[in-house]
Amino acid sequence: MIEVENLVVRFGKGKAAITAVDSVSFQVKGGEAFGLVGESGCGKTTILRCLAGLNQEWEGVIRIDGKQLSPKRERAFYKLAQIVFQDPYGSLHPRFTVNGTLMEPIKIHGLDRADERIDRVLKQVGLGPAFRFRYPHQLSGGQRQRVAIARALILEPKLLLLDEPTSALDVSVQAEILNLLTDIRDSTGLTFLLVSHDLSVVSHMCDRLAVMNHGQIYEELTVDDLVARRYREAYTRQLFEASLGYDKRLTTAQVKALDEAGA
Repeated sequence: MIEVENLVVRFGKGKAAITAVDSVSFQVKGGEAFGLVGESGCGKTTILRCLAGLNQEWEGVIRIDGKQLSPKRERAFYKLAQIVFQDPYGSLHPRFTVNGTLMEPIKIHGLDRADERIDRVLKQVGLGPAFRFRYPHQLSGGQRQRVAIARALILEPKLLLLDEPTSALDVSVQAEILNLLTDIRDSTGLTFLLVSHDLSVVSHMCDRLAVMNHGQIYEELTVDDLVARRYREAYTRQLFEASLGYDKRLTTAQVKALDEAGA
């Protein structure tokens, strides 16, 4: 479904140019969930924006569903691939109701049976008809992200590009959205490309992943390899250990050692 070959993205010109993505190549099979992981600034979201057609300044080869793409996309491309953004508070128009948000892509692409499509997709993301005419300020963060997912699904794409879809949500809501996305993939056979810095999210959602740092892919591995800690690169090990989270016993020991050293 996705083929990326020697993708290069630079920002700026001349001596001030910064290479954000440096000769990246990877492939994602149809129906697969693939993760791009790494710390902030490593280039993973830049790659996603290139795939989505939002960043048009790149070099290399991008093919989606067997078709080689130019930086500028035709309208038909957006029926094939859709993106869900990180921040559900910023990705919905504050003056559009849920109905208006979902109606817009239907009108742009000239689709019929608008009411039927909206009712279906709201049910698909776990929102009933009561939400159809609410505004974003009347929704919780999790409900807003469900609307954003519904907007991406309403054109019935083959590929969903997910830019840290749970990082702006409360921990209690993150699992609901992840489970929703997993259910959608199971029922539709969609291909997912998930960008995240959280390895626990990637291990829950994905089949394979690529670890990025400084604009490059350090290694690719399966989620089973990740969980079993069968990785080659020291950076992958550091990223995995950092994702294990807060260890109270270790922190207490460090504080005690500092107090003793100060005494």
